[in-house]
Amino acid sequence: MNKIKGVASFTNKASSNFHLLQVNKNTKRFNRQQLDAFRKIAGANVHTMFPVATVFGCTGFVGRYIVAALAEAGYQVITPWRKSEFDITIHKCMGDVGQIISMRFDLQKYDSILDICARSNVVINCIGRDHQRIFDNVTQYNSNVESADIISKACKETNVDRFIQISLLNANKDHPSTYIKQKAMAEEKAKENYPDATIVRSANIYGTEDQFLNLIAKQIRILPAVPLTHKGLAKVQPVWVGDVAYAVSRVAQVSQTVGKTVELAGPDVFTWSKLVDVVSALIDEKPGGKVMIPEIVGALIGKINEYTWTPGWTSDLPYRMSYDNVLSKEKGNNVRFEDLELVPMYLQDAALEPLAKWRRSAGYFLDVNYKL
Repeated sequence: MNKIKGVASFTNKASSNFHLLQVNKNTKRFNRQQLDAFRKIAGANVHTMFPVATVFGCTGFVGRYIVAALAEAGYQVITPWRKSEFDITIHKCMGDVGQIISMRFDLQKYDSILDICARSNVVINCIGRDHQRIFDNVTQYNSNVESADIISKACKETNVDRFIQISLLNANKDHPSTYIKQKAMAEEKAKENYPDATIVRSANIYGTEDQFLNLIAKQIRILPAVPLTHKGLAKVQPVWVGDVAYAVSRVAQVSQTVGKTVELAGPDVFTWSKLVDVVSALIDEKPGGKVMIPEIVGALIGKINEYTWTPGWTSDLPYRMSYDNVLSKEKGNNVRFEDLELVPMYLQDAALEPLAKWRRSAGYFLDVNYKL
């Protein structure tokens, strides 16, 4: 009953202008079966009365928030995991008993991907990595490009109703950043295999576990000067991770987004230099110095950092810091927050809690007192 109320309450928030997607009745899901069987019948199986959404990359920063948003909207959510089952324990408290289901997968074992997709009405791919992680046989290319290729093929083969690929706002194959370049390649693979795929492009995402604002705050606290490239003049338009998660949940439910590109960015536009000042104010630190470094020097420092398990400053970051990452003036046919009837939060409001741990004078979020 709680799930039904959850679905109803979320649906009521949507305007009558929205046409909520009807789950394909011919695409039914059921319990485990032989892979050859559901290949032949194209996913004709029986599942729960609730729509089922799968979030690949659910153990990452953005993925876990998308799982929570989908569970709140009434979906039964499958959370695929690859290494340790402890990585997905955090998801269990995001829904009712039995609402969050974990399944193991391996990108090199296509049948494991098919098995998961065959149970799903909506599949969202959040898998991505901006650096090569040590002690891991999965490369950056595997994470960014091959994952989108394999998962989109499996979605097409099992007749999944919706496939959503999470990408970057400035995805471009000609970009000097390897990460951005590979995200553009992933979009092409997704569209090639699943023509009705929805591409969700987001600006720089911030939140409690991010490597964006937290990295800046850490540098302000421990370094005499914050390193910047391109004189700190490149522009960014940060968006809160909660807004992205709710937008993806809404995208999965409305038919106007099928086959389209969704662009998500916050209401504020900063230069990197100004953003350092804003973060300094949020954590009650005096704005320190800023040192301008060449991209090649920043890349070398990042390469050394990548020998640690969770590097903040990576070899790819200096190239991303040198180019604007904001919404274009021409919207075209793309979908944005206003089309989804959502209003993104301002950074000064949403970033208080994630950055509270970097404040010297306050031990708790409610103690925050700042002036910009």
